[in-house]
Amino acid sequence: GNKIYQASFIGYFPSDKPMYTMAVVIQNSKESKLIYGADVSGNVFKKISDRIYNRFLSKPNVKNAILIDSTIYNYYGMKNDLQSIFQGLNISCKDSMVSGSWREAKFSNNTAGLNNPTLLLTNPTTMPDVKGMGLKDALYLLENKGLIALVSGKGKVITQSISAGTSFKKGQKIILMLN
Repeated sequence: GNKIYQASFIGYFPSDKPMYTMAVVIQNSKESKLIYGADVSGNVFKKISDRIYNRFLSKPNVKNAILIDSTIYNYYGMKNDLQSIFQGLNISCKDSMVSGSWREAKFSNNTAGLNNPTLLLTNPTTMPDVKGMGLKDALYLLENKGLIALVSGKGKVITQSISAGTSFKKGQKIILMLN
């Protein structure tokens, strides 16, 4: 009735050329549902070793690195916010518009250009292109047009269920996939 379990796990890593050895011992109370070393201390070992390996031992595989072309993304946002970001990053920025607060940013040769975001300002029942936007900006735009957004993932919008340039009705649902 008063059993106290001691779960332990001992291991080393990396397996091909060991550099670290670690012993994890956890004392469980009688109410513990998991009592075996693989279930309790083995998980702790894995989490600690993964962090150490990722931080100190793993080296990026440059041969198979994938270069991402930033021109495939559309960057939208408030003019002042975009200008502040570019200034903080020491990127020269040219604004081609005089009025309005929304801008579309394009990058070329370490220079940013701010333009009129055409599909954002069209007919109020025409779907804008939100691909490449951050979630905050996409939701602001879509919800102001009366749409109900359902979101999956994190990061920037990569697909939208209603194609840009098509008509929609207020209250219609749109699914955004982020990556």
